[in-house]
Amino acid sequence: MYLLFLAQVLALPSSWQDGYVTYYGGQPSGGGACGYPGEVTSSFPFGMYAAADFTLFDNNKDCGACYEIQCTGPFTQAGANNCQCASKTVTIQVDNSCCNREYNTPHFDLNPAAMNAILDNDIGTCGVAAVKFRQVDCAYNAEGKNVKLVAKPGTSVYWYAFFVWDVAGTGQIQKARIRSSGSNTWVDCPLSGAYYQCNGGTPYSPPLTVELTDIIGEVLVGTSVITDTTANAEWDFGTNFGKTNTPATQAPSAVTTQAPVLPPPSTSAPGVPSTRAPTGSTTAPQGSTTTPQGTTAAPQGTPSPGGGGNGVSAGIWVLIAVCILVFIVAVVAVIVYMLKKKREKDRVNLNSFVESIQTKENGQEMRGAPLRREQLCYLCLRIL
Repeated sequence: MYLLFLAQVLALPSSWQDGYVTYYGGQPSGGGACGYPGEVTSSFPFGMYAAADFTLFDNNKDCGACYEIQCTGPFTQAGANNCQCASKTVTIQVDNSCCNREYNTPHFDLNPAAMNAILDNDIGTCGVAAVKFRQVDCAYNAEGKNVKLVAKPGTSVYWYAFFVWDVAGTGQIQKARIRSSGSNTWVDCPLSGAYYQCNGGTPYSPPLTVELTDIIGEVLVGTSVITDTTANAEWDFGTNFGKTNTPATQAPSAVTTQAPVLPPPSTSAPGVPSTRAPTGSTTAPQGSTTTPQGTTAAPQGTPSPGGGGNGVSAGIWVLIAVCILVFIVAVVAVIVYMLKKKREKDRVNLNSFVESIQTKENGQEMRGAPLRREQLCYLCLRIL
C-alpha cells in the first residue's frame, strides 16, 4: 500500500531572483553529476536542462530541482553586450553542476535547447545573458508520472543503493530510508553523489518498504515497493509528491533499465564533472560478494508481553503477596518473643520455688504436707 503524508503546503513558485546564464553541450546521452540516463524530450522537462553553480548545486541536493528562467538582457559584468531576449520563459531541470559562482550571482549553464528558448538571436552571439529565475513545481503530476526508484549496479542483499527520479513538486529529496520485510527498523540511506546508499541493517530482506521525504517535509511511503535487490531494476513508486489523494494499492512492477551513466567515483567529497566535457561512467560496486556490513538493529517499539493492563495487575498482586509475607513474619516474631519471655519468667519462678523447698527441707516446718520429690519433678517438667 502506498501512503501519502502532507507535512505542509507546497510553497512554489518561489520569489524571483537575479542571475546569469551561459550554455554548454548538455547531457543528451546521460551522465553528469546527477546520474540521469539522458535528456527527455517527449515529456517533462521537454529537453530543457541546466547545470547549476556549486553553491546552488550543494553537493547534489539540487538534483531534480526545476527553475523558471527569463532573459533580461546581456550580462554586462562578464562583458556581454549582444543578447536579444525572447519574451517567453523556459522551465529547466537541474541535471548537472558546472562551476564556481562568480560575480556573487547565481549561475546556470544551460543546454543548447534551453539557451535557444530564452533568446531571439544566436546563442553564440550572446554568450552570457542576465536572467531572472525562480524555483517552480516539477510538473510530473500533470503527466501522471510516479516517482521512479532505480537500483544501482552492484546491489545485493548486503549492499543496496538506488536513484530517485521523476520527483514532482520541489524535485528534491532530503531523506530516504528503507525497511526490510518483517522488520520494524528503518535503515537510513543518505545521499551519496547521485544516489542514495543504505547503511547497515544487512542482509536486507525483500520486499523493501521505502520512505522518501522532500525538502519541504512531505513524506511518501511505498510499502513493499522493492520486491528484490536486482541491480539496475526500476521500481514504480505508485505515487508522487504534491498529490492530495492516496493511490489505490497496486503490485509494484520491476523493469530492467539501462545502467545510469555516472562520472568516475571519488574517495573525497562527491565529484563535480566539468560541464564542458562531461565524460566517464561509474564502475559498479562489487556488492554481491561483499562481506555483510553492520548488524541488524533490534526492532524498536516491541510491546511487552501481556500488554500494559496485565503488567499492572501482576505488579499489584506481587506487592500484596510481599505485604502478606512481611505480616506473617512479624506475627511469628512476636509469638516467638512472647514465648521466650514466658519461659524466662517460668524459670525465675521455678528457681524461687526450688530455693524455698530446699530451705524447708533444711529444718523449717511446712504448713502443709511435705512436697515429694516426684511432685517437684513433675512441676519442673510442666514449667519447661
